[in-house]
Amino acid sequence: MQRILQLTTIVFTCCATSGAFAAACKVVGTWTDEYGVSATFKTEKTGTASASSFCSKPYKITVTTRTKTAWDLSAASKKKSCPTITAALTFAKDCLSASGTDTIPGIGTAPDTWTKTAAASRHAIENSTLSSGLK
Repeated sequence: MQRILQLTTIVFTCCATSGAFAAACKVVGTWTDEYGVSATFKTEKTGTASASSFCSKPYKITVTTRTKTAWDLSAASKKKSCPTITAALTFAKDCLSASGTDTIPGIGTAPDTWTKTAAASRHAIENSTLSSGLK
C-alpha cells in the first residue's frame, strides 16, 4: 500500500473572474494619482503623500471611511498655507485602481484616478489540495 501526497499552490489576483469583488480591496501599498502625487499607505488607515502643486511639503493622509469597495481620505500638511484635500474613491473590480472626486477648499472639485503598483496590490492565495491513493 502506498500513499501519494500532492500539494498544489495556486496564486491569483484579488478578484474573481465574474467581475464581483472576491474580497475587500486593500489600501496598503503605493498609489499614484493622475496628477502625479505618490502616496504610500503602511496601514489601511494612514499614509503619507509627496508634495504636490498645492503644497511644497508632504501630506499626512488619514483614511476616514473604509468599505469593501470604497474609501475616503483626508490629506493634511503641517504647512498652514496648504489646503486639506479630501477624496472619495471607489475601487475598480481588479483592486488595482480607484476613481472618484478630490475636493480642495476654495478651489473646487476634480475627478481623480489613483493607480496602485502591481507588486503591492496582488493578494496571494494558496490553495492546497491533498490527494491520496492506494496502489
